[in-house]
Amino acid sequence: MRKQDKTETATSQAATDPAVVAQPVLTADGAQAVDAEGRPLFTAPVVPVARTNPMAVVALVLGVLGGSILPIIFGHIARAQIRRTGESGAGMALAGLILGYATTVIGIGLLIVFLVLANSASSF
Repeated sequence: MRKQDKTETATSQAATDPAVVAQPVLTADGAQAVDAEGRPLFTAPVVPVARTNPMAVVALVLGVLGGSILPIIFGHIARAQIRRTGESGAGMALAGLILGYATTVIGIGLLIVFLVLANSASSF
C-alpha cells in the first residue's frame, strides 16, 4: 500500500469513526483550553493501527521455508483468530496455507513417483 493510500485511508477513517475524532484539551478545572489568541485547543486524532496476527506471520514463514504440516496448522489457527479478533494478516495466513498444501501435495506426489520407480527397478 502506498503512503498516499494509507493517508487517504486514515483520513476517511477519521471522518467516519467517532473514536478517531480530535478531542478538546481540558484544563485542570475541566474548562476547554485555549491558545494565546483564544482559539480552542484539540488533541491530534489518533488512528488505531490493526495488529498483525503472529500466527499468520509464522504460517507464511514456515510455508516459504518449505514446511508442509506446520504452515497448514498455523494458517488455520491464524485465520480463526483473525475472524474472531479482527487483526490483520489474513493474506499472510492464506499464503501460508497455500504454500503448506502445495508442499504437501508435491511431497506426496514425489513419494508416489519414488515408490513406483523403486518397485519397477526391483522387478527387473
